[in-house]
Amino acid sequence: MANVRELMTIAIVLLIGAVQAPNPPRTVGHGKQSALNAIKISNTKGPSCHHPSINNCDTSVYPILDWELSGWFYHSMFKSCRPMYSPKGVHICAENQDLPKTREMCEDLCGESCIMSNGSTGICTFNQICKIINDKASAHPRPCGSYNVNCCPKVTDSSLVPFEDPSGNNNGNAELENRIHFADQSSSRNGTLYIYRLPNNQVSKVKSN
Repeated sequence: MANVRELMTIAIVLLIGAVQAPNPPRTVGHGKQSALNAIKISNTKGPSCHHPSINNCDTSVYPILDWELSGWFYHSMFKSCRPMYSPKGVHICAENQDLPKTREMCEDLCGESCIMSNGSTGICTFNQICKIINDKASAHPRPCGSYNVNCCPKVTDSSLVPFEDPSGNNNGNAELENRIHFADQSSSRNGTLYIYRLPNNQVSKVKSN
């Protein structure tokens, strides 16, 4: 009788241990990865919506002198797409090869929708990419949940034209890099205005066309 009781106790302990065993972290990539380069994936986005691998990959999420735009990535904390940079704009790590090449691709694959102050559907955009002027008061002043992110119209790079600031003052809005949707240029004196500022090498391509 004692042996049966001992066997039942052992079986219960093993069963509890199996239930409590943690699941391995979810990663994705090509081939073998180091722990430092394990890719973090958003729970609600596709496999290409991840942060870039930085360590030993010659990749930066901030502009660096003589480095070029190498693609875009989905920043899960800010629910928006951001540019990344590499020497000559080339990825050397396989873990970054699946990241979107353009802003439009990133927003199509990973973008987070939001409601703008006029009630229309927009997309969460990092405030260094889209700046809002004369925005109307809204019941939801932070539709994307962060002060660093604005809810802006979803537009293509090709639809943006140089912004001509009608105010004529030096408030930073008339910088050459600033862009505006071509349909908003005629009404830029009044109402809400969305000014876009693209990464430098993309802006230089727009200027040369």
